[in-house]
Amino acid sequence: MYPVVYKIAEFVLFLIRIYSFLIVAWCFMTWAPPRNKGIYSEIFNSTGLLVGPYLDLFRRITPAIGGIDFSPIFAILVLEAIQKLIIMII
Repeated sequence: MYPVVYKIAEFVLFLIRIYSFLIVAWCFMTWAPPRNKGIYSEIFNSTGLLVGPYLDLFRRITPAIGGIDFSPIFAILVLEAIQKLIIMII
């Protein structure tokens, strides 16, 4: 396989790992939402802007059960499947 293609695939895998981390961080951050303006509020809002649209895809499919949102679990599973597919291709 060409080294350039391998480097691109490696970079995409890295981005998927970062995005998965952001989803997990977002889940933890929603347990303690910001109460006032500050750095935590800006990080909270920025992370929400990054992961919100992707999670909304899964929120339409999986409703919250007992007030618990399972969409991050399905979102991370899909990202993991994409990672596995990329690894199998290269």
